[in-house]
Amino acid sequence: MSQTQILQEAAEWIVLIQASALTEAQQIEFEAWKNQSEVHQTAWLKAEYLLSSFEHFPENGHAIIKKSSQTTRFQWTKHLVVACITCLGSIIAWNSDYKYLWLSDYSTAMGQQKNVRLEDGTQLQLNTNTALDIQYTPHQRTLRLHYGEIQIHTAKEIQSHRPFFVETENAHLQALGTIFNVQYLKNKQQQTCLGVIESAVKVTLNQSKKMTVVRAGEQLCFDGTDFKALGQLDPNVLVWKNQMIMAFEMPLEQLLQEIGRYQYQYVDLDAQLRALKVSGSYPTNNLAHLQSALELSYPLKMERHLGNRVLIIRARNEK
Repeated sequence: MSQTQILQEAAEWIVLIQASALTEAQQIEFEAWKNQSEVHQTAWLKAEYLLSSFEHFPENGHAIIKKSSQTTRFQWTKHLVVACITCLGSIIAWNSDYKYLWLSDYSTAMGQQKNVRLEDGTQLQLNTNTALDIQYTPHQRTLRLHYGEIQIHTAKEIQSHRPFFVETENAHLQALGTIFNVQYLKNKQQQTCLGVIESAVKVTLNQSKKMTVVRAGEQLCFDGTDFKALGQLDPNVLVWKNQMIMAFEMPLEQLLQEIGRYQYQYVDLDAQLRALKVSGSYPTNNLAHLQSALELSYPLKMERHLGNRVLIIRARNEK
């Protein structure tokens, strides 16, 4: 099958997903289509980036959605969608960090996780939306984390004893024989967060050159110039591999932001619910289960539109 045919099929799936939520049978068919080949997966990654434009809905976007469901559907033609997807391939690749999805040694798309075993036996676990490069020389082992989150179980070398480093835009991290988690999200905070599960990690900030050592059971966030307060290891460092988020008196708005790392979506959250404290274990890959868990425990009502691309959450009035 030619690449053009695959792009046309991706376009058909976009139109179908925007029209309504996929049925169980359609979802199975859709997953089978994506898994046919790497070309199919790449085509859909471009399509997903196109769908992410829903993040920029206006504030009254939910009203538009409701009206459209009653009167008319999005009238995108297959040819237009194909053109958009095709153009995204070059635009995204060279004008944003999205290029790392194709150019890095290892990467994951939004919602994807991956296990990697390196040549020296070091084990990596990549979380959603992550990209990194590997540079092994006779003198040292270096991972360059462009963005995302990784958990590293460093291998002990018997003969060469090369030091093991992880680099982000903020800092230079040296593993001291350890298991640790590194998160570097290119958001408003622009910071790296290090969680150490075993042994210790030495941190050197890129700009100020300040240094410290983070030990097992500790977590530390920092930018290029200074360290934040040292805290206890976040339990989510241990459970994200199970596609779960653990919340302990977490503001609902923050929980939804964390869920948003795993799925493209626009969230219209009632202002009075933003600070609502929630606790429990919540799935990152199943919005139906998330909706059930929240509605059973808290006075709110969630609506899902456009194939789960849009969430509308309102306070539920109880007598």
